[in-house]
Formats: sequence, structure tokens, C-alpha cells
Amino acid sequence: MREKRLFVLCILSVLILCANVCPVPAKAPTTAKIVFARAGVGETREIYLMNPDGSEKVNLTKHRADDISPVWSPTGEHILFISDREQKAWGTWDLYLMEPDGSNVQKVFDKWKIRRKPTWSPDGKRIAYGYGEIG
Repeated sequence: MREKRLFVLCILSVLILCANVCPVPAKAPTTAKIVFARAGVGETREIYLMNPDGSEKVNLTKHRADDISPVWSPTGEHILFISDREQKAWGTWDLYLMEPDGSNVQKVFDKWKIRRKPTWSPDGKRIAYGYGEIG
């Protein structure tokens, strides 16, 4: 009987730990629009928005720099992306945030670094990204 209680206690401990550590998948945004980056031949990469059937493709960024890796916020209220807009050093990429219509583009950080592969936390309150130093 004692062994059975110990076993149940171990299982409950694992379940409690897993509930606090295991990631919860992010909810899909409420919008049906798809956000993606692409470039034509000899063009910089831009961020576009379109319907799932491929209609109504709209260029959101229209900038001379490369804009890539767009990611919807969990609520669909913002798009996070990386860009080399400031080009302070070769290979410098930083995080930017914009509205779904391409307006109100804001740099997320003041210091330029190499940031890549952005993503949101499931609740949309935090972001995660790859990071590298310059030089």
C-alpha cells in the first residue's frame, strides 16, 4: 500500500511539473489573412498580406531594406518582423512591430544587434528571438 501511494505521489509530481514547464501552443490569430515575405528578381524582400485563396495580396512594408520573418501576434493585432532598415553594420537585423495594415512601424529595441527568427509567447505579452553579436 505504501508503494502504491509513493507511485501516485511521483506521478502527481511529474504532472504538476509538466504543467508548469511544458509550453502551451499559441492560439491562431482571429484573422484569416496570411502574412509572408517574398521578393521578386532584383528586389528587396517585402512583407505581404493575403487571403488564404491567394487573393488581395498587399505589400505592407514598401521599404528599400529587406523585411523578413513576419509573425502574427496571438491576437492578430500586430505583426512582428525583422529588417535591416538601419544597416549600421553588414548583417545587422533587428526586430520591428507594425499594425496589420502596415502602419505604425516601430523598432522594438534601441540597440542594433543581430536578431532573427522572432516568435510570440502564447499570451502575446513577450517575444522570443535568436540573437547574435556583431563582430
